[in-house]
Amino acid sequence: MTGLTDLMTDLDYSPVVEDPAPARRWLSSHGNRLGAFVDGRFAPPGADLPVITALDGAMIAHATETTVEEGLRALRVARRAGKRWAALAPWERTDHLLSFARRVEENRTLLTLLSVLETGRPITRVQEEIAALPGRLRAAATAPSDAPLGVGLMLLSADTGLGDIAHDLAAALAAGNALVLKPAPKTPLTALALADIAAEGGLPRGLLNVVSGGAPLGTALAQSEIPGRIVLFGSEEAGRSLLRETAGLHKSLALRLGGTPVFIVFGDADPDAAIEAIVAGFGRHGARVLIAADMAARFETLLLRRFERLRTGNPLARGNDLGALRSAATARLAQLLSTASAEGLEIVRGRAAEGGVAPELIRAVSPASALWDASIPGPVAITATFRSVEEAVALANNSRFAAPVSVWSGSGGRALQLALQLRSGSIAVNAPVEASAPPRADSGFGGWSLADWSRPEVPSRGRPERASAPPQAIPVNSGARLVIGGVARPPAGGEGYAAEAGVAPLGSAKDVAAAIESAQKASAWSRLPPAERARILHLGAERFSREAGRIAGTTAREALGPAIDRFRNAALPLSTGESLIGAERLILSQPDPFGIVALACPADAPLMAPLSLLLPLLARGNRVVMLPSPRDPQPAIGLALLLSSAGLPPGTVSVVSGNRDALFPSLAGHDAVDAVWCFGTSELAKVAEEMASLSLKPVLARDGGRIDWSSREMEGGWLLHAARRERCISLPTRP
Repeated sequence: MTGLTDLMTDLDYSPVVEDPAPARRWLSSHGNRLGAFVDGRFAPPGADLPVITALDGAMIAHATETTVEEGLRALRVARRAGKRWAALAPWERTDHLLSFARRVEENRTLLTLLSVLETGRPITRVQEEIAALPGRLRAAATAPSDAPLGVGLMLLSADTGLGDIAHDLAAALAAGNALVLKPAPKTPLTALALADIAAEGGLPRGLLNVVSGGAPLGTALAQSEIPGRIVLFGSEEAGRSLLRETAGLHKSLALRLGGTPVFIVFGDADPDAAIEAIVAGFGRHGARVLIAADMAARFETLLLRRFERLRTGNPLARGNDLGALRSAATARLAQLLSTASAEGLEIVRGRAAEGGVAPELIRAVSPASALWDASIPGPVAITATFRSVEEAVALANNSRFAAPVSVWSGSGGRALQLALQLRSGSIAVNAPVEASAPPRADSGFGGWSLADWSRPEVPSRGRPERASAPPQAIPVNSGARLVIGGVARPPAGGEGYAAEAGVAPLGSAKDVAAAIESAQKASAWSRLPPAERARILHLGAERFSREAGRIAGTTAREALGPAIDRFRNAALPLSTGESLIGAERLILSQPDPFGIVALACPADAPLMAPLSLLLPLLARGNRVVMLPSPRDPQPAIGLALLLSSAGLPPGTVSVVSGNRDALFPSLAGHDAVDAVWCFGTSELAKVAEEMASLSLKPVLARDGGRIDWSSREMEGGWLLHAARRERCISLPTRP
């Protein structure tokens, strides 16, 4: 008889491998051939789009290369369904969404397995992400916000999971919108299954549609007039491409462009916990790790030891840290490692199982390296050291991307001090980057560098602005002055032009450069507490109520009453942020200014338009360089001087009048300008959006002539919301 000791000695430990049978049964039930999911049912399969599993390269299903006609039909179906959905009472939508959340929970295994088969990511990580979707649906269902925009279009990349889109999907449905999802052609199965579950789980037919296909399909859908909002998950180039394709269409956009997450580790942090957070993301991305100099050697040693214990292989095996990478990601990693080798960087290679991907540590990478800003698709950690909080902030912010940040420190106060200085909208303290999800559906207009920005819908109606002939230069008189650095000064060229209210100063590119330089020196305004900014604006409102007639002049006198009310409303104190307390995390939502904003005003409404646009920007702490109405710039010039006399730091508001359309490119394209608001002609708005495809600056552009500037819609509200970006900081509530 075999003894217990012998059994324990010979006991063979092996990973538990999840059986993919439920996913294969679901695929078989559809004949392993899946058409687009439109109007609550699968359409007949069309042109073959093979889906290859990342596990072993075998084909597991045939999706459909959806035609443009079928894709546009999906948008029309969604528009009809969206109207019915938006007409429901909020509690009725809540009932549907809660039912959908229950169905997602019941089908978590199916969604998890399909995602693992498609992407090759480890099952434990995928399971955690999909488990978050029902919670997102419930949270959005019980607190819907925003007016519906009609139809939302979501364009997904190959590595976009349900956890990534959960936030946008839940918020859009709760607000009364219908959706069309276009997953990447290589990974359509999970999205198709989600739509099928939604139809079975109580969502009305046509509310959630999925079309599979490549970039041409996505372009056609984005350029259609139907989508009220487009959300893109993808690369920097994909974001630029979408901005080029939709320039002039004035779409409400949100770009989720990612970037390599940053980990900041202080000397008093728990190194093992920080290392686990780094490794947890290796199935999707690498890590840029900034380590306190006094613990760098120890931390790197511990990280390499963890690399030795890293479990790689079958992504269906529970306990594996790494699964399989797709060929494109593998090729990209090889290219990055070749670059590191060519730069002479020290590369330490970890152990990999047969057929798996080896983790890599690249030491002492400087911001000058090509790897510093690279998007790393797999298990590679690059490290750098810092000696102070200020140096850590400088290193973390030295990036085109504003990727999520994970801060590790034994001092909560120091971690929060650092977090408030980071140029990122998503920051977690002593937790993985995934823990810093924003507390509500709407995280503001604009973003942080290239990582994440959005553009709101703008209410418009009426006639477009009439194009005007370029102003003709004439000798300037002593009263024609620009406002630069808080004072009136003559234009650099010493010339003026004939405006409706008399001779106006003719500004030049040299004046624009001087205005931007003065705005850079006025950063104190952005650092003031909201209450102090409100006090100064309130003082300005009091002065404006006394001097409005003089500032308005003859051409804008009819707008005096609404203008005074608008100024007073803009001077009301703003919230400094909000918080959401969960079971284990406290998420702080803090609005932040963009910095320097280029503002082009319409030719009409020379007083109401500058008031409506300038005051929300100032209330949020932005500094503004304004191109006023070319027909009558005097109200804007008078407004800027009044604000300066009320206590705004010199340079907070500058006004450069003249040939607005000719000055705009040099202003909007300046590297020091952080965001652009353009309300000129349709042609100028298109120029602004085309420039955004190059710079990826947040741009809000519309035909200013189509907007009723005296309406209640233009009185703060969404403009205040659009005038800032948002930083979400996740803090632990338990020791």
